[in-house]
Amino acid sequence: MILSSVRLRRSEESGFGIVEVIVAMMVFALIATGISYTLLASMNLTKDSTAREQAANLATQEIDLSRSIDNLFNLQSKVTTTVINGVTYTISRTAKWVSDPGVDQRCGIGGGVLRYKRVNVSVTWSGMTSLSKPITSDTLIDPGVRINDPALGTVLISVTDSGGNPVVGATVQVVPGSPANGAVALDAQPEVTDSEGCTYALKVQPGNYNVTVSKSGYVDVNQNETPSTIVSVEASAASAAMMTLDQGATFPIDYLNNYTGGPVDVPAGLDVSFLSTYGTSLATNAPANVVRFPFPAGYTILAGVYNDPATPATICKAVDPGEWVAGTTDSVNYDNGVRPPPVAAVPGATADISHLGMGVVGVPIPSRSGGTYWWVKAVSESVGPTDSGNPGCDISMTYKFGSYKEGVSTPDLTLPYGSWKFYSTNSSGGNAQLIPASSMHFHTNAHVSGDVVTFDPRPVVP
Repeated sequence: MILSSVRLRRSEESGFGIVEVIVAMMVFALIATGISYTLLASMNLTKDSTAREQAANLATQEIDLSRSIDNLFNLQSKVTTTVINGVTYTISRTAKWVSDPGVDQRCGIGGGVLRYKRVNVSVTWSGMTSLSKPITSDTLIDPGVRINDPALGTVLISVTDSGGNPVVGATVQVVPGSPANGAVALDAQPEVTDSEGCTYALKVQPGNYNVTVSKSGYVDVNQNETPSTIVSVEASAASAAMMTLDQGATFPIDYLNNYTGGPVDVPAGLDVSFLSTYGTSLATNAPANVVRFPFPAGYTILAGVYNDPATPATICKAVDPGEWVAGTTDSVNYDNGVRPPPVAAVPGATADISHLGMGVVGVPIPSRSGGTYWWVKAVSESVGPTDSGNPGCDISMTYKFGSYKEGVSTPDLTLPYGSWKFYSTNSSGGNAQLIPASSMHFHTNAHVSGDVVTFDPRPVVP
């Protein structure tokens, strides 16, 4: 009995075993994790609540700041950031003119009388939770005096690029048109376009006005560096001028891609046609580089005048290799001509080099009385000789080369595809004397009929 009692006391005094300790630690860890998560969640909630409260204050301040601006034309969209207690807040303000509280108008353009400026403010902050939403605030600001003066008018100018984005810093001139119809010179010209590509001419006398826009290195879709449009201003109304202007792309030109011989003379006045979905524009005087509006689809570039922008229905098919169809000329079979692929460049960039194919001929300068040096004049023919393959040309082109010493010079000259006659002339192009085609040397594919030379772009069928 005494022994049993001793054993019992020893068992009771032996303490926890390893299993009990591990279980106790696991229970403690679970409880501690729960407490920690609760504390962290509480801290994050407090932090988020504090950030939301601060964001709401910033939104209110931005609205108050917007309403304090006297000239609503200076109230523009913008994005700013500020750091408070280590938290970065982003404040986005959008300002739009509206003629009705529910209709936004970029630069105020869209019709109707301008009445309000709508301001939307959104505030976000660093460390926002996935469930947090930005703080927003909105207001409509009604000018104390309507934008449209009862006796005067307003001109609203919007300038955008090819992608519809605002063009900032464009210079705008508003001057009386012809007929003026009551228009008078403005006391001050509009400011340059703002961050939204907008500017305004205020308190304008009713009448007709020319609005001209420009920015260094920029052109419009018609390749004009200073495009203009006419607006008619009425009393107590806003007139809109919407312009598209973009930074020009540079197009380098390599003449004579199809000839690898010696030096070749290019006529100083050579025209180059830039074909786009918008029409044709011409560059003159054989330019090495041409700046053009950056159409995404690019340009097909041809030597010569394909069609005159002033009379687009008048076509010179002969300068376009793609207009030449397969056929047999001088007992040689030719395949269809191939128009060169279009080239494109983004605004401000440089396109790949455009390699222009042309005809090349060596022209001996004949000896003539009354001079030692002579020039060469080439005149295009409206139609080529029978079976020459020439698709025709409704545009007259004349190009001049020179000067060359008579009797000893045989310069290699290049011209657009099509049919030509050659003359030796004086410096002014007069006193012309026909140069016989039989004396010439041809370096590219050409056909001769009498004294008419036809440069043919078609490849020979193998």
